[in-house]
Amino acid sequence: MLLLLALLATAPDPSSPQFTSIVRDAYRYAGNDKLKAGPGKQLVAIDIEFTGYDNGLDLDDVEILDATNSQVFDAAPEIAFLHADGTLYSWNEKDPDSPMRVLLVYEIPKTVKKIQLRLWDEALTKELTIAAKPRARGAARP
Repeated sequence: MLLLLALLATAPDPSSPQFTSIVRDAYRYAGNDKLKAGPGKQLVAIDIEFTGYDNGLDLDDVEILDATNSQVFDAAPEIAFLHADGTLYSWNEKDPDSPMRVLLVYEIPKTVKKIQLRLWDEALTKELTIAAKPRARGAARP
């Protein structure tokens, strides 16, 4: 019981004024050799930055929803950590300082054009429109 209370006490509260998330980009991801969308699906990448988080933040719990009907598609995205400038973070480097910037990649139906992100039933983002043309990670915006 005390362990459960301790875990709940350390979980970040998305409604807390200190906890913030900023979406830097949201786009259809072209994929790579290891990550490809299935039939009727698309990969969507969200470059997002978190501040005011603590050790209770579990990026696997960030859900993606269809913004038009609130249907939840997925949690447990593919995760890549980024430096503040958006370049990939290599695991042999020292930990990046706060804020934490990550690329979250989800597989969702191709028909979805507008998305939202949610963490523990709290909205992390307003409605986001996915860029129509797929591109590779780090490719310039059209």
